[in-house]
Amino acid sequence: MKRLKATAEIKTRLEFDRLIDDTVTLQLIKEGRELERDEQLLAVRDLFDPEISDLDEAIQNNVLRAEKYALDHRDELLPTKLKSAETSFAFFGFRIGNPTLVLLNRKWTWAQVIAQLKLLFDGQFLLVKTSVDKDGMKARLTPEQLVSVGTRIEQKETFFIDPKRDPADSQRLVAPAANVKEAA
Repeated sequence: MKRLKATAEIKTRLEFDRLIDDTVTLQLIKEGRELERDEQLLAVRDLFDPEISDLDEAIQNNVLRAEKYALDHRDELLPTKLKSAETSFAFFGFRIGNPTLVLLNRKWTWAQVIAQLKLLFDGQFLLVKTSVDKDGMKARLTPEQLVSVGTRIEQKETFFIDPKRDPADSQRLVAPAANVKEAA
């Protein structure tokens, strides 16, 4: 969403109040349209998802069957150490994945790997991540202590407009009451 700039200056309180009321009216219209959109999207998903799910299951089943056959008949399907071949409508084969470090066998745990790395390689391949506990700092440090470590607490104020919604129907505004305005 692009950043907008206020175009016309408001000159009176009446113009301000009308602008606020127009804004919440637009907000309710927007929310209603979003609700309609979401309901239609859900209806479309409900219409197509069962068939898509069945097709996905059939595809997965076919891939598993084809993979088993390909593993059992690899030399016939992929002679001379080829990694792929083709049919009339498709390419098939075996892709090499990215190298992944895994445990040697079930006798090993990652805790044992860490201990061995410390013993044999002086912890050379261990990562230690350090990050700032911002919540802890805000809760326990004084403003002077925060300054001593190069930080400060900042709390920005942002303008808001919230509709006065009808409790019985959140898509409706409450009826206007007597025009009593108090500073909050």
